[in-house]
Amino acid sequence: WGGADRQGVDCSGLTMVAWQTSGVALLHGATIQDQESTPVNLLDIEPGDLLFYHFPNDGPLPITHVAIYVGSGPYGTNTIIQAAQVGTNVAYYPMYWGGFVSAGRP
Repeated sequence: WGGADRQGVDCSGLTMVAWQTSGVALLHGATIQDQESTPVNLLDIEPGDLLFYHFPNDGPLPITHVAIYVGSGPYGTNTIIQAAQVGTNVAYYPMYWGGFVSAGRP
C-alpha cells in the first residue's frame, strides 16, 4: 500500500502516475481523488475517467478504491485497469458494480 511509482503502486498511486503522464497532478488517496474530481454521469464516461468504490470491510472512509475506465479493451467497452490488491499486478478487469459509488474526471 502507498506505492506511487514504477516499483509498485496502490490503486490511487496508479491513477496518480497515469494522469501525471498527461500533466494532471492528483493527490494520493482514493477519497481525495474523488473529492477533487468532477462528477461524471455513467452515460458520459470516457477513457481515463476514474471509478470510485467503497467495500464493506474497508473501514470508515467514503471511498476506499479507485480504478480507471479504459473503454474498449479486453472486456469490450466495459474494461477498467486497476491495482486490485497487495501482491497482484496492475491489470485489466471487467467493469464491476459491487461497491461502486461514483465516477469522476480529474
